[in-house]
Amino acid sequence: MYQDTAPEVPVLIVGAGPAGLTAAVTLARYGIDSLLIERRAGLSSLPRATAVSTRTMEIIRAFGLEQEVLSGGIDVEWNAWLTETLASPVGVPMPLGFPTRDEVAQVSPAAPACVPQDHLEPVLLTHLRSFGNAEVRFGAELEQLCQNSEGVTVTIRDVGSQRTYSIRARYVVAADGAHSRIRELL
Repeated sequence: MYQDTAPEVPVLIVGAGPAGLTAAVTLARYGIDSLLIERRAGLSSLPRATAVSTRTMEIIRAFGLEQEVLSGGIDVEWNAWLTETLASPVGVPMPLGFPTRDEVAQVSPAAPACVPQDHLEPVLLTHLRSFGNAEVRFGAELEQLCQNSEGVTVTIRDVGSQRTYSIRARYVVAADGAHSRIRELL
């Protein structure tokens, strides 16, 4: 779709975790082209985050991916166990902020899920690629950005070759996590 020399993309998404992949799928479903860049060489090979909220599961359900996503998860009630030591059988259950199955059933057909990121990301990426209007570049890291009234110009570094190139985007989505380079630059 876009070559390294492509001067412009409608939307640049930085970060190919669950948030970035979901943003890209949403745009693709509306026919909006995007370029998704991720500094890692590939998707997460670790479970990392496992909590998927009710709203996120509603979105995944709308994508038609609910059963495929749930197939990689485990069925849990979201409670912690407050105890003096990890070896103690005596403790008190403590809610973690997610609704119970009964509570969520009153407001949504979807429920929060416990699905590891190394299962969720490939499901979302495969679905994204089925649309054909989104490009994904792994090993590509945003270095700089400059915004004006017409959009954003970004400098991207290829992690392998260290070569940099610029791309112009009408919009940039910051989905690059807690230590966001975009947040730092802004």
